[in-house]
Amino acid sequence: EELVFGKYAPPPVKGAAVTIGIPASLLTNTLYPFYARFFTSLGIRVVPGLEPSPEGMEAPGSAFCFPVLLSHGFVHGLLHRDVDYIFIPFVKNLSVETSDEANCTCPFVQADPDYLRAAFHDDLAPKLLTQVLEFDNPELLRSAFISLAGRLGFSESKAVRAFTEARESFDSMRREMLDLGREFLRSLQPGESAIVLFGRPYNAFSRFGNMGIPHKFASRGYRVIPHDFLPLEELGGETHPRMFWATGQGIMQAAAYVRSSPNLFGAFITNFSCGPDSFITGYFRDLMGRKPSLTLEIDAHTADAGIDTRIEAFLDVIRGYRELGLGEEDPDDFRPARMIVADGENFVETGDGRRYRLTDPEVHLILPSMGETIARCLAAAMRFAGIRATSLEPPGPREMTLGKGLATCKECLPLILTAGSLVKYINESRRTGEILVYLMPETDGPCRFGQYNVFMKNYIRKHRIPDVALLSPSSQDGYEGLPAKLSRRAWLALSI
Repeated sequence: EELVFGKYAPPPVKGAAVTIGIPASLLTNTLYPFYARFFTSLGIRVVPGLEPSPEGMEAPGSAFCFPVLLSHGFVHGLLHRDVDYIFIPFVKNLSVETSDEANCTCPFVQADPDYLRAAFHDDLAPKLLTQVLEFDNPELLRSAFISLAGRLGFSESKAVRAFTEARESFDSMRREMLDLGREFLRSLQPGESAIVLFGRPYNAFSRFGNMGIPHKFASRGYRVIPHDFLPLEELGGETHPRMFWATGQGIMQAAAYVRSSPNLFGAFITNFSCGPDSFITGYFRDLMGRKPSLTLEIDAHTADAGIDTRIEAFLDVIRGYRELGLGEEDPDDFRPARMIVADGENFVETGDGRRYRLTDPEVHLILPSMGETIARCLAAAMRFAGIRATSLEPPGPREMTLGKGLATCKECLPLILTAGSLVKYINESRRTGEILVYLMPETDGPCRFGQYNVFMKNYIRKHRIPDVALLSPSSQDGYEGLPAKLSRRAWLALSI
């Protein structure tokens, strides 16, 4: 916060004709220097909204996560200040240097201007200044800010100059963050334990969102560093497969480094009703293995005493872990079956290296119920293409119970039902020696559906289930490996 809203926040413009308020909500907790420098360079006075209004936090008409409630509070506070506009962008994605995934933001971050407009109606509408921003595409980002400046009456040349200054200011801040991270790692003593704080800029690194958790560690003698201060590119950070949320990608890459670092231990701050974290927290714990980590789930009603108790217990576990000299677990030698594409065709490769075409009679492809008619039509189209395919029955109480046994129950209901359907078939219907393939497509987010196949692959791996693979076709590669006649027949079946 000292860097974002202090050192890299430009001084206010005196005598400006236009004033823009910027609420300190959601990703503005990282991007504020970029926004503020851009507007200031245009000669606009920027007013940061740094205090959430309790009245505003009660304005939403639907159940939202705690950071979105705070967003309402910050905007409500600015509505009662002397500003001409309030800047609330649609942030579609972020730049993650060590990731080649989609790097999108969650649906609530993307929709911030819309639900705020719905909550504050005519009070916000005349002042709302918004723009779709894609931080992982420099050209689109530059064009977006030029368009934004044009709507405010500024020329393209002034907009380009302001954008360049904003970019340089933000990049300077990021460099200082990474420099601080390098110095932090260099200064760690061999026997010292330090805490890496995981989360998002708007919950883990905001004083309104983190309920003083960093101070609670520091006051007990532990040094704390945010996970996004770690220089992952230098530390060998690699893309976490199929993690399309930008903040999730950063969390998982940093978690991999923390797991392998004896001095570092992770504390993950999340929020009730966080869609991405309903999956990411599970991945985080799996990655940490038996190394101690702490997950704190908070909202507006979380009791301070409960947090203190959890932190004390966590620190006791760390001390015991280090005293016992426990290291990483032995590597798991289990190799699950997987789908591969060779010569433009899909194959099932079993753990012992055998390969089967999808059309092999020993391969059985099952489809979760996507509505009784649609699943049956798609299975029929697959049989037309020579694939032994079966659509499962619509899930009921049995599938629900089995699915809940795999999940944290914070995931969305379709995940629980489709996972339960797979487990039920494996436990109750699978023939001995059957090469089983479960259809579960993938997407690039932001919806959680794109994590279903990842979740189920993790289940198969953790439970060491042989000869079960996930078929996860994607529109991004034109459903690579599936025969063209299947695509045509599937379209015909679904259309009819």
